[in-house]
Amino acid sequence: MFNYNSRYFEVMKFYKTSLCDACWVWTNGFFYKCETCKFILDVKCAFLPTSIAHQAHKHPLVQMKGSKDLCNGSGFSFSTSGFKCDDCKFKISHNSALLPGTIRHRFDKHPLILCYPPFSEHVDEFHCEICEREMNPSYWLYYCSDCDQSFHLFCIKDYYSNVKYGGTIEVNCHPHSLAFVRKARKRFSYCSCGHSYVRVIFVHTCIDIECPIFECGECNYTLCLDCI
Repeated sequence: MFNYNSRYFEVMKFYKTSLCDACWVWTNGFFYKCETCKFILDVKCAFLPTSIAHQAHKHPLVQMKGSKDLCNGSGFSFSTSGFKCDDCKFKISHNSALLPGTIRHRFDKHPLILCYPPFSEHVDEFHCEICEREMNPSYWLYYCSDCDQSFHLFCIKDYYSNVKYGGTIEVNCHPHSLAFVRKARKRFSYCSCGHSYVRVIFVHTCIDIECPIFECGECNYTLCLDCI
């Protein structure tokens, strides 16, 4: 058992991660929270402008409050904030609006470009390289033209990009200190408690993420955030 003193709770504040309800990215930094609704916004999302220009649409998009609206970018419904064009009835979730135009991922050596429909070539032949499922050509995707590889938006998204790593803690259940790190690049990884590290965010996607863990540098011993 841990010694639950004030110092322990002070230290653990740094490691506690919270999920932003707008961009769906975990953070252990500053955020805004509504205690009544338990609604959380990280600092980046809280200060987005009320109107934006987006490459996927020709008109300016204004901020809106979602109400189980269908995102024209991802195909997912969203009930939190987003952006819309009233003239065209075009709507995208906050999450889709913040997707970078170009990203890099270990599945491909080239930069991946965020692409929007309509697609001129093999529109019925897109398959995600991560989850291996067929992709709907009506929605956005990441694509490498050099390798002809496609990826679902949320299969390839980094859900822990806002987490700050570093530091060690002492626990009574292990003789060595544990460092706060990002887990190794393995398809399946498990905590010493026997549970998988992956926190399920979408049931529709296969999320191969590298999430934060506590790891012993001397032993093959790790603890997930829930166990710690």
